[in-house]
Amino acid sequence: MNALKELSKIEGDINKWKWLMENQEAGLIVNLDNDDTFVTDPDSEDDFCVDFDGYVGWSDGVISLLEAIGIKAEPV
Repeated sequence: MNALKELSKIEGDINKWKWLMENQEAGLIVNLDNDDTFVTDPDSEDDFCVDFDGYVGWSDGVISLLEAIGIKAEPV
């Protein structure tokens, strides 16, 4: 199953973050914006993404924190 589709079936932000930490081999990217946080698959050609209910922003500190726990993130 496509990792992004699998993530989309998970309910709740905490469960999505846990899934991302446990499944980094999927290669998904957390995209950080000042008013949105969403996950994309850089290897996919479609525009499908998975949104979080709460956004975390895009400061250098947030990016460093996510990378420290093994989550690939980038500002958009």
